[in-house]
Amino acid sequence: MSDAKLITGGGASIGAAALAPWKALGRGEGGTAIPSQDGSAIGVGVILFLSAVELVLVDLMLSALWARVVALAAGLAATYLMTSR
Repeated sequence: MSDAKLITGGGASIGAAALAPWKALGRGEGGTAIPSQDGSAIGVGVILFLSAVELVLVDLMLSALWARVVALAAGLAATYLMTSR
């Protein structure tokens, strides 16, 4: 059994990241909490703003109504996933 951490002070471990889903499925345990970083709220705000701009731009580029509805649903689902805990 390995105590490898997914995210460490030295960066991300590619091997641990690749094995993490299999380990989580095998043990049935919850994930490891990642501590928040100072100043990350600004980055999250920028990403959410750019996502909203993307929703509008994609809507303007699509002409078919069904494509607009599908793109809007996908954008709203992505926004929900980004903002939920």
